[in-house]
Amino acid sequence: MPLHGFINNRDELVAELTIMGFRAETTVKAIVDTGFSGELWVPASIIGNLGMDLRVASFTHLADGSRIRNLTFNGKIRWMERIVPVSVILSFGDEILIGTQLLRSCKCIIDYPARQFVIEE
Repeated sequence: MPLHGFINNRDELVAELTIMGFRAETTVKAIVDTGFSGELWVPASIIGNLGMDLRVASFTHLADGSRIRNLTFNGKIRWMERIVPVSVILSFGDEILIGTQLLRSCKCIIDYPARQFVIEE
């Protein structure tokens, strides 16, 4: 089943996504970010509330060329009506990002005049 979303007033692709940890789950609005090569970027407060296991500490290169240290957690999401494991990178911001690693087997159709998009496998 495809994932449907909308285009917000900043021209960002936004979709509802259910994120799960070992303690809880929550449904959030996430931005599809084709500049982010990971799977999921999630604020620390959500990771803490859901209860996710720390997997690894690593470094990420940002668009401005700088490097930041990341903590990556094991999580799950509801994706195309399936529950799939994902790598969740901790963010100290407030946005949730869907990265290109989740989109590799998908087709994204964007309809800017209608302010809608769909992601399908």
